[in-house]
Amino acid sequence: MNLNFIYSTNIRKGEKLFIPMNDLVSEYKRNKNKINKAIFKVINSGNFTLGEEVELFEKEFANFCGCKYAAGVGSGTSALHLSLIACGIGQGDEVITVPNTDIPTAMSISHVGAKIIFVDVDYDTFNIDTSQLEQKITKFTKAIIPVHIFGLPADMTEINRIAKKYNLKIIEDAALATGAEVNGIKVGSLGDVGCFSLAPNKILGAYGDAGIITTNKKYIANKIKISSNYGHSLKMNERKYGVGKKGITKWELLEEGYNERLDTLQASILRVKLSMLKLNIKKRIDLANNYTKYLSQKIKKQKYSNNFKHVYRAYPCFVKKKNYISKKLSEKGISTNSYYTPPLHLQPVYKRLGLKKGSFPVSEELSKELICLPIYPSLSKLNQEYIINNFNKLIT
Repeated sequence: MNLNFIYSTNIRKGEKLFIPMNDLVSEYKRNKNKINKAIFKVINSGNFTLGEEVELFEKEFANFCGCKYAAGVGSGTSALHLSLIACGIGQGDEVITVPNTDIPTAMSISHVGAKIIFVDVDYDTFNIDTSQLEQKITKFTKAIIPVHIFGLPADMTEINRIAKKYNLKIIEDAALATGAEVNGIKVGSLGDVGCFSLAPNKILGAYGDAGIITTNKKYIANKIKISSNYGHSLKMNERKYGVGKKGITKWELLEEGYNERLDTLQASILRVKLSMLKLNIKKRIDLANNYTKYLSQKIKKQKYSNNFKHVYRAYPCFVKKKNYISKKLSEKGISTNSYYTPPLHLQPVYKRLGLKKGSFPVSEELSKELICLPIYPSLSKLNQEYIINNFNKLIT
């Protein structure tokens, strides 16, 4: 990259440069015809709830992840909640996860009546520190929810070893890591269940709330399909409503479920975007490699071995004076973000857990220094050069 010649191709003369954290409009414009065609196909069909588009997307996404089954749901939060239910987690159980994650990971545990047990993260990967896992396991522990942070998978080999030893379920929080891999195997297929958010700003994003789970266990997929559709039997979940060849579909309720279905319009959009996902992930990785190569070596970055495929939902850096740096970059039209500041155990909502400052020192230290830079498929190389050049000037 030529870092001596910096300008943006995204602005006209006289306009102020602005580089967002994500650019969903540019993504839509590049694929406008295909997306519009998919949307109008659903509108003209008159079928807006479940239906063929949802079934096809589930099959295509399962195939992408190398899993036997997938079940579309209303959001990534729904995916976590329903997966815990499907795995039999409930009142009095304990579930292990990390404090440097968004609240859906933790609140899904609370919402099924289980207790949140936090484990600190590794200083290099920012993922769950597997060396601390076993000391947190008790007779009440029933599951582990590893979070694949920023697009980098957790150490699933060690997590699976521990889970097998103690007969624990593994529910992958893959909200930030669609397409990531460990030893060539995609996340979502490395535990009992994989939970994905398909919100607009995710690696594979809908144009509204959406989520999906993956699994190789049929009973889990079936349970989630039933629970997400009010508790209707799978006959109703076959999306053959009304009068068919065998007459009127029987109305059969098996449980008090939830209204957490994947919307048909969103499924149609996601099918289009899934067909382009491999290319978009490659673009993210190329941009990340540029950051890693050209950003100042004084900046702390994630470290991981070659058997992990990082897909970069975000590009995290760790710097002193992050607020000052973020402010100065903003003045140059460069967006930044800082996640999980402070970590969940220090948030007011979890004061009831009785965890004090210093309980998870690595998560706390990293949260003070975390700054994420723009990274998305349509980010131009020239704009990335502009980001790198301005960022490096602020590092002393």
